[in-house]
Parts: sequence; C-alpha cells; structure tokens
Amino acid sequence: MRYAQQQRSAGRLVWPSPPIYDWDSWLRELWRDYAFRNPAAPMLLSSLQERMLWVRVQRDDAGRVVSPDALAALAMQAWSLLCEYRAQSSRRAEWEQPDAERFRHWAAEFERECARHNWTSFAQIAPVLAEDRGAALPQEIHLVGFDRTTPAQVHFFEVLGEQGIAVRNAEEPAVQQPQRSWIRTTDARHEVEACAAWARSVLEANPAARIGVIVPGVASRRGEIDRVFRQAL
Repeated sequence: MRYAQQQRSAGRLVWPSPPIYDWDSWLRELWRDYAFRNPAAPMLLSSLQERMLWVRVQRDDAGRVVSPDALAALAMQAWSLLCEYRAQSSRRAEWEQPDAERFRHWAAEFERECARHNWTSFAQIAPVLAEDRGAALPQEIHLVGFDRTTPAQVHFFEVLGEQGIAVRNAEEPAVQQPQRSWIRTTDARHEVEACAAWARSVLEANPAARIGVIVPGVASRRGEIDRVFRQAL
C-alpha cells in the first residue's frame, strides 16, 4: 500500500508490481531458477509427495497407529523444524525418548530415499540456494514483518551478505494503538444488542467505517445476531 501511494504521489497511473514475496514463495521462485540452470538439481517434492514419502518410511510402525497419514504429517513438521533450526547434527547421537528415537530413524531413511531418487524437501533448499552464486538477486533486500528469524534464515542472510548483497530490516509504518473499552452486560442477548447499538453509532459518525465483530462460536448464534443487527441498522 505504501508503494502504491508513492507511485500515485509521483503522478503515475500504472506501475509494475513490486517484487514482494513471502518467505516460502521467494524460496520456491529461487529454486525454480536454480533447477532451470542446473539440470542435475534434485526434484523438489510437493507437500503431498513429501508426506507420502514420510508414510513410506514409517511403514514398519504404521500398524501401531490409528492414522499413518497424520503421523506422517507430524514427522514432516518435525523435519521442517530440524532444518529451520539447523539441528541436523543432533541426530548423530541417540535420543532418549522412544518417540523421538523412532523419528530419528525415519529421518535417516527419509534422507536415504531422497538421495537415492535425487529428491529434496522444501525444508532443505535454503542452504543450497544460499550458496548459489548464479542466482539473479537484487543488490538490496528489505525484510518486512519478520517477528522472528530462524537460524536457517539467519545463515541464509549472512551468506548473502558475504556476497555483497545488503539485507536490511525495512522500517515498518507506525501502528496506531487501538483504544479499548469494556462493556458489562446482563446476558448474551443484551451483549448483542449493545454491540449492534455501538456499530450503529460508529456508522452514524462515519458512514465509510469498516467494522469487524468477532464472535466465538458464531455458527450457533448467527440467527440471533442477524436479527438484532438488522433491527438496529
């Protein structure tokens, strides 16, 4: 939105879309370019393909669980966390917990299967891309909205910095602190009526206002809320 406002202020009616990506989409875009330039690059597994591979490597334990597919999804999540925190070296020693030890064996089999077929999971591509000297990267990258950075991301940005690419945390717009007030009502019906009255007062003051009402378990109360709001508005 800030970019669009800058373009309008400069008098432009049209402008190219800015290269803004979320983290996963950016890595996938870089991987497509990397695989195009390197015919021997591993095939990147889709989420479904990777989960099916986890099901396969767990075949010896599948009979002990209710849902092998759900167990595979958990293993896939654990594998992603290991890669994000660059904790692969911890798998060299045995783990004390039985469940964790089983996962350690599954992860070893997962890696063997990937190596055998020249496959790779999404969780493993960041280190490869960080070392790719042929990637078409801008000279300056701005990070926006990263409430935390994982060790894998930190390493990725450090390697880019060694290549002369500036990685900076972009200055984010100031967020106006909301004003909060608490209303005490006698029952649920009174609560809905008070909310509808408040919404009406906001719209009377500013007809262009956008109002969001959050209702836990809205499905069971939708009819009542609809009636009260229609009457008030």
